[in-house]
Amino acid sequence: MKGTDHFKRTIQMFLEQRAAEDELFAKSYRNPAKNIDDCVTYLVAIVFCFMRVTSFCL
Repeated sequence: MKGTDHFKRTIQMFLEQRAAEDELFAKSYRNPAKNIDDCVTYLVAIVFCFMRVTSFCL
């Protein structure tokens, strides 16, 4: 499961803004073991799980 480049940039911009405003989040966000691809994969997986569990279909 991969997100589009536009989706990745949008999520990354949101996270950068959040890190600029929240010192505690910024510390976690700067963890070198984290990356945008894994973040997007996680988000997409959570959405698919939610859809499957709730039988929500578009």
